[in-house]
Amino acid sequence: MSQTPTIGRTVHYQPIDERQRPQAAIVVDVVPSEGPEAEFEENQAAVYLAIHSRSCLSHPGAPIRFDPNGAPGTWRWPPRV
Repeated sequence: MSQTPTIGRTVHYQPIDERQRPQAAIVVDVVPSEGPEAEFEENQAAVYLAIHSRSCLSHPGAPIRFDPNGAPGTWRWPPRV
């Protein structure tokens, strides 16, 4: 799925610990892919997330890059079921 992330969209965050399941997250800001504020290549959409787990809500301070395969520390679109 190659959609552009927007604020308010629900995505999956894959924790750094590969043994953990993906966590639900909400996009709270999008890093521009063009211009002087761009931090990643255009095909690596980066976002700031509010990550939800069973025990807490966290807001990592750094942008999180997209990975369709769910590499540790990245976000991806939820699968369609």
